[in-house]
Amino acid sequence: MFMFDVNKRSESIFPGSVDYTGICGIKIGLALGQEGGLFFSVSPADHTVVEGSPVRLRCETEPSVGVKHTWKLEGQTLAPSPRRHQVGGDLYITRVNRILDSGNFVCVAYHEPTGYSIESSPAKIDVQ
Repeated sequence: MFMFDVNKRSESIFPGSVDYTGICGIKIGLALGQEGGLFFSVSPADHTVVEGSPVRLRCETEPSVGVKHTWKLEGQTLAPSPRRHQVGGDLYITRVNRILDSGNFVCVAYHEPTGYSIESSPAKIDVQ
């Protein structure tokens, strides 16, 4: 087994990979895969909520650094409002409204360093 400390990171000449150079000067490449290594570590889940109650839809990715999260409801990007806001990747709805909040929510994660983005599976809010 050969180990060395990584001290320099550079973009590779190969799309979808990153090169690391160790103290001994040996360069290795890390293939990031089709989505640039970006994946959901916590995906949003379905919720059944009483109208007027709060709800939180969770969304976390790996890596977490350099990732911008946005949310869609039925395919339309959500804008922040007094009732809906984000903290990190999580979407908080302070007072669920049957007309405005029923439907399928999708978390979109954009990894700025690689330019890759992914969408979560839909999470449905069923308002009672």
